Amino acid sequence: MLMEWRKNSCFIVFILLLLGPCRAFAEGPIDENEWEELRKELSYEEKQPEEKQTDSVSPFLYGFLATLFSSGIMVFGSILVLALIGFLVYILIKHSKGASFRMSSKSVEEIKPVEPDSQSSFEDLWKAFNKAKSQGNYRECIRLIHQICIKNLSEAGLLQLHPDKTNWEYVSDLNSPVLANDFSKLTAEHELIWYGDSHLDEKGFIKLETEFNDFLKSEELG
Repeated sequence: MLMEWRKNSCFIVFILLLLGPCRAFAEGPIDENEWEELRKELSYEEKQPEEKQTDSVSPFLYGFLATLFSSGIMVFGSILVLALIGFLVYILIKHSKGASFRMSSKSVEEIKPVEPDSQSSFEDLWKAFNKAKSQGNYRECIRLIHQICIKNLSEAGLLQLHPDKTNWEYVSDLNSPVLANDFSKLTAEHELIWYGDSHLDEKGFIKLETEFNDFLKSEELG
C-alpha cells in the first residue's frame, strides 16, 4: 500500500510540473511595454533598510538623572538620619554627665562630715577638739575652742547665736569690757591662724590653748 501511495504522489507531482508551463503558455506572451513598466518599479540595488533613528540621548539622560536624583535623596536621607542620631547621642551624653555630676556632688555633700560649730553640742565640740589634737591638727583645734567660747557666752546669756553673724559681731555684742577685751584678743589670734593660714606648731598651740582655757574659766562667765 505504501508503494502504491508513493506512485500516486509521483504522478501528481509530474502532472503539476506539466501544468505550470502549459498555463504560462496558455496565458500568452508578456507585452514588452508592460514588462518595461514593471521593471521601473523594481530595484536591483542591495540597500540596507534604513533604521528608524531614535533619540538615544534622552533615555540615557533620563536614566542618569533619575539615578542621580534617587542617589541624592538616599545620601541626604542618610546624612539627616546620622545627624539626628548624633544629636540624640549628644543630648544623652550631656544629660548623663549632668546627672552624674549632680549625683557625685550630692554624694560628696552626703559623705562630707558636718564640721561642729557653736550650734553643736558641747559634747560634739570637745570630742572633735580632742580628735584634732591627737592628730596634730592644731589649726582645727583653735577653730573648735573658739566656737566653744562663743557657745559658752551664749549659754551665759551674754550674746545671741546667729548663723550669719561674724566673729567680730559677737565681740561687739558683749557688754562686759573685760570679756570683750579678752575675747577680742582670742578672736584676733583665731582669725590670724585660721583665715591667715599661718603655721601653728605644738609649742604655739599649747600657749594659745592655755589662754582659751583661762577665758573659759573666767569669773565673768560664771
